[in-house]
Amino acid sequence: MSNINTKKAKKILANEALNITIKQPKKPKPPTSIELILQGLINCADDISAEPKYNSTRIPNQIGELKNNYGIVFDNVNIRTPSGKWYRRYYLAKDEANFEKARALLEQMRKARLVSTD
Repeated sequence: MSNINTKKAKKILANEALNITIKQPKKPKPPTSIELILQGLINCADDISAEPKYNSTRIPNQIGELKNNYGIVFDNVNIRTPSGKWYRRYYLAKDEANFEKARALLEQMRKARLVSTD
């Protein structure tokens, strides 16, 4: 009789082991395009443009959001290409308070993204 109970117990334990799910840690979300652009501006990147590294094809929209919603101040230069088309190059205004505001905003965005439970 004890042999049957042992087999039954082993079978139950095996089934329970199969039902246990191990929770994998969540992967952090990738940085948003605003974070990438802001980081590039803080690092004084020469050309913030629609490149894959900034994850956006509409840089002026992101710059507008940073300006209008977060109060970041920008300088810009209009540049004419050899083909005759114009584009705008953006820079953070050369003010230490503006750079500090941008750094604080970037840090806040990073923390919010890493803490997010979505």
